[in-house]
Order: sequence, then structure tokens, then C-alpha cells
Amino acid sequence: VENKTAIVQSGGLPHLIKLLRSDHVEVLCNVCGCLTTLATEEENKIEIVKSGALRPLIRLTRARDVRVKRNSAGALLNLSHIAANRVSIVGEGGVPYLVQLLECNDEEIQFYCAAALSNIAVDGGHRSVIMLASNGKVLILLVRLIRSGTEKVQCQACLALRNLASDGVSCMQFICCELT
Repeated sequence: VENKTAIVQSGGLPHLIKLLRSDHVEVLCNVCGCLTTLATEEENKIEIVKSGALRPLIRLTRARDVRVKRNSAGALLNLSHIAANRVSIVGEGGVPYLVQLLECNDEEIQFYCAAALSNIAVDGGHRSVIMLASNGKVLILLVRLIRSGTEKVQCQACLALRNLASDGVSCMQFICCELT
């Protein structure tokens, strides 16, 4: 824990954020992985978002390299554990990117995105954002993960569905959604 805090306190974040714009896949993979690890520390989660990491992390979920996608999704998951960061992820347009990655064949990416969407759906106002951003497709994708995903992914997909169904509006959308 000490090193995670020391990296941020010593001014390392601006340099890491700058590296999120690199053209080199290995650099992107490692900087996203570094931010994922730093974001396991509570106080770092807020500082990472304040430093401007969200927009490039969201953009990198569309990278060609699966490792970059995986690490950027992992960072977004870790950042989504704080309510203020969930608001920022929604505000920066991250929800459609997370929903789209549910279709990825990588189990870790599916897990990270289902878990991040579950965290975001804890906040009542975000449930409709998730539904509208995906035109309800998120429900189909989560149910698909329940049917065919690994146990770990199934668990997160169930939790995301539970959080999405926590109010009447989302429940009605869930009932009306074509799941076959």
C-alpha cells in the first residue's frame, strides 16, 4: 500500500496520464496496468480521476490490443468503487464502452465490465443511463453471460442485473426486453 500512495504523492500521475497517449502498445498495456494497481488504493482513486485519466482510459477500451482493453477496463472497474468516480465515468460517456466490451471474448474483460456496470448501477439515476446508452442491449448481453460465461463472469452479470432491476423503470425495461 505504501508504494501505491508514494507513486501518486511523488507526482507520478501526470506522467502516467501523459503515457496514456502513447502509440506503443507495450507502454499502453503497462500504464493501464499501473493505473489499475494504483486504483486499488482508496485515496488514489479520486486523484487518478482528478488527474484526467478517465477520458483516455475510456478511449483505450477500444484499443486493438486485448491486453490494453483488459487493463483499461480493469482500471475503470477499480475507479468505479467510489460514487463520485461513477458520476464521472457516466459523465465522460464511459457506459457505452463498458456495455460494448461485454461482447468481447475475453473472460477478464467481461468480468471487469460487468462489475463496473454493476457498480455504476448502484446509483439509481445511472440505471436509466445504462439502459438508454445501450438501448436495452445491456440486458441481453448480461443474460448471455449468465448462460455461457464462466462462474466468475456469471456472478458479476447476475449482480449487474440485480442492480439494474432495483427500481420500477429498469424492471419494466427488463421485462419488456427480448432476451432470446
